Amino acid sequence: MKYINIKPLGEFYVGLYPYKYCVLDTSWIKFLDKKIKVLNIPPPIDFETNSSYKIKSDGHPTKELNSYYVKEISKLIFKNK
Repeated sequence: MKYINIKPLGEFYVGLYPYKYCVLDTSWIKFLDKKIKVLNIPPPIDFETNSSYKIKSDGHPTKELNSYYVKEISKLIFKNK
């Protein structure tokens, strides 16, 4: 079931973690559904040098990086209300 059917007045956001091999152009997402909002949140300034942001064995985000993004996403969403 589509999100829009469950929450017709809800807002749907897409946020992408930084990664050097990811797709940088996300403008195509708006063609999937005009209600989708893409949040382009820059990585922390020390993203490349701070080892606490990535799990050592595989590079996935850690609690620290997730916390950073939750704060930044919250700021953007509530700023636009």
